[in-house]
Amino acid sequence: MVHRLQPHWTTPIIFRRQMYRANVPNATKTTTGVHYDQIFLRGGPATSLTAWLPIGDCTPAQGGLMYLEDSKTLGEELEREFTNKAKQGGLTEDETRSAFNRNVRVLCFGKEMLKRQMIPTGMAAKDLAQFTKERGGGRKWLIGDFQAGDAVFHHSCKGCLASEAEIDIRYDSRWRCESGSGE
Repeated sequence: MVHRLQPHWTTPIIFRRQMYRANVPNATKTTTGVHYDQIFLRGGPATSLTAWLPIGDCTPAQGGLMYLEDSKTLGEELEREFTNKAKQGGLTEDETRSAFNRNVRVLCFGKEMLKRQMIPTGMAAKDLAQFTKERGGGRKWLIGDFQAGDAVFHHSCKGCLASEAEIDIRYDSRWRCESGSGE
């Protein structure tokens, strides 16, 4: 499937680290807030793909993965802003690659929020409404009716979040071009 989506990738390879995730309603330390996967994949180019697979059925009422429509360019913009602020802030390459650094918070909430550490988890935001109002550009959040065995592929800069209606368990598989360039 990856090769069908990225036919110019001569040899798609899977990342060594794969993730099973669980979202539990109102569990602030385990739910996945607003993000784009490149936040967690900065060691490589912003061209990877994620395959999101629900372990069980996941209707909109139950919760599941939500996508911000047409948000790949927004993720790319956020990543450029992040990179510029990292350089201006004197972050080392290792600090810049880390999703859990002070610059993520500055990027999304401004310097006045830096000391409050609003997002210690590396997410772009925990507050969906605030993020949508400030950065969404009129885009809508989209959710589907997923069944066990479905697979949804998305670009590493696509904005997404896991909704919290009910417990949901899923598996994330990430892919990139063997050369690492993705081109």
